[in-house]
Formats: sequence, structure tokens, C-alpha cells
Amino acid sequence: MGERRVRANSQDGNIQPPINGEETMPAVVAKPRLAVAGLALALAACSSTPPPSLTQAQGEVHQAMNAPPDSYSRPQLDEARLKVSQAENAQQSGDDHAADQLSQEAMADLQLSRSLADAQKAQKAANDMQSTINALQHEAAPPTPAPPGPSGR
Repeated sequence: MGERRVRANSQDGNIQPPINGEETMPAVVAKPRLAVAGLALALAACSSTPPPSLTQAQGEVHQAMNAPPDSYSRPQLDEARLKVSQAENAQQSGDDHAADQLSQEAMADLQLSRSLADAQKAQKAANDMQSTINALQHEAAPPTPAPPGPSGR
């Protein structure tokens, strides 16, 4: 008995007998090829690489979490962490566009968080400087003359 030959280009994934003149392959080869192609497609869908913005946002949030507490404004840092988490979930479910958008928003929140913390430090420094100026002006002011005493003549 001869070798069984099948159609390799079946669109529905089922192995079918050849049509006259069609290119065929041994049945033993066709089934594993279909299985490998299906497996490769499934793996590609599950393991898409994260958008570069997600990788960057993850790194920046991690760095911010390990920074001194006064380096970032806490509410905006928490918002950035939340958006990175949402971006990771979007990427895992295959929505790379949403993952990219959320990652960019997280990086903007981190930048705002740093800016607000820097502004707060600058305001504290300005207040400290004003206190020092006030103290120096008080010390440098001429003494006020004593009011004249009662005349005892």
C-alpha cells in the first residue's frame, strides 16, 4: 500500500485528501506542521512584548518608590503606580494601544509628582530664607528710644 498524501493548505485546519493536480505532502508531516503552526500562533498572542513606554514607566515607578520620601508628591506617585498596573493588565489582555497610553499617562503623573515635590521644597526654602531675613532685620534695626520719663521738678 502506498503512502497516504494530504492537502497541506487546508483553510479550515482539517487534513483533506488531495484534489487532482494539487501539491500534497505525506499525512505524517502535515499533522505536526499544523500543530506547530497553531502553537506558534498561540504563543505569539500570549507573549507579546510590552510597549517600550510600559517598560520605561515600570522602571521609573520602581525608582520613584525607592527614592527619598520628599522626592515625589505622594498622590501623583500613587496615581502613576495605578496606571502602570492598569497598563500591565491591558498589555496582558493584548491591548497594546491602551497599555501604551496608560504608560505614557503614568510617566506624566511621575513628572508632575516630581515637579510638585520640587515646588514644595522650593517654597519651604523661600519661607526659611524669609524667616532669616526677618530675624536679621530685627537685629540690625536701631534701638527705639525710651519714652521720656515723668518730670519730677
